[in-house]
Amino acid sequence: WQYAIMNGKHGVHLNGAHEFYKRFYLNNIENVVLTQTMDFLFWSLAEAELSCVGDSAKRNFEEMRFAVSRILRQLAEELPEADNE
Repeated sequence: WQYAIMNGKHGVHLNGAHEFYKRFYLNNIENVVLTQTMDFLFWSLAEAELSCVGDSAKRNFEEMRFAVSRILRQLAEELPEADNE
């Protein structure tokens, strides 16, 4: 995930090529509550990063984002692959 400013509003970009996205989101596309919950989590993380004012805090959030992404990629291997239908 990465924070974004879209049409003047705060938002978040999710990487559709990330293994977690492919295995979690695509397998749960019809479970609106579950996917919305994950959207809220990623949006909250992006908002927290956007609210940082100091360079040190910004670097810490960026490093955390990369670490979480790496861990999610590893954990996603335990999830079933998405149907390509």
